[in-house]
Amino acid sequence: MGLQEEFDKIKQNISKEVEEAVDNNPAEQILIEQQEREDRWLKKREGKLTSSKNDDLMKKGRGKYMPWGDTAIKVLLDAYHEKRTGVGRHKVYAKAMEWGKSYEAEAINYYAKKYGVEVKNCSTDFDEIVFVDDVIEGYGDSPDAYVGDDIVLEFKCPYNGSVHLKNCVISVIDDTCDYYWQLIGHMIPDNVKEVHFCSYDPRMDEDDPWKLHVVVMKKEDYIQDVNILIDRIKAGVAAIESDDIMNILNINSYESN
Repeated sequence: MGLQEEFDKIKQNISKEVEEAVDNNPAEQILIEQQEREDRWLKKREGKLTSSKNDDLMKKGRGKYMPWGDTAIKVLLDAYHEKRTGVGRHKVYAKAMEWGKSYEAEAINYYAKKYGVEVKNCSTDFDEIVFVDDVIEGYGDSPDAYVGDDIVLEFKCPYNGSVHLKNCVISVIDDTCDYYWQLIGHMIPDNVKEVHFCSYDPRMDEDDPWKLHVVVMKKEDYIQDVNILIDRIKAGVAAIESDDIMNILNINSYESN
């Protein structure tokens, strides 16, 4: 047996051992399936503008004729680079982000229990992680959960307790609030009638009224900004699809004409 043949045989044996180990460990199999689901979700997002970046996308420049600021243009460039290379934008695994992600399912379950409604977790209760990319070409939205098919839930689980407490005194969501345009982005599909902004702190007692704070946004009250965002997204997608970097960098010149 040659050296290459021997090496290939060793690889096959190792692969069989790994498969057997996974088959005999249901928990390991679940983790692998979850990772595969997330990988497919990330692939769907590749090269698209997404709702999580809407607040940056809406940033204006300093001048009167600068509707697109540097931050907004960077969002377009990042998406364009991803589209050309197939290499995903870097994911930042900061402690705060990991904290929010780890408690999201708990927050969703707490909401369902508190309000006595059936809530579908968009990460676990569907065949695939939900990514709504069939409304505007080149754009997609990742809601956290649904109540029925017309209410979207957006959960924030701040690592910093003071951020949660500040969220708890919000009674009306407007464009001075963090995540405003992300929330507006959830309203783009025709079926969505309401978006609920939910701030959750797992460290608070179960009966603490501030453990979960919910602000209801009715689409009919925000329809003007929904249309403004749609126009912005379409302009950004058009610049990306032009396959010309200068069209992105000079997007203010085109819009002012």
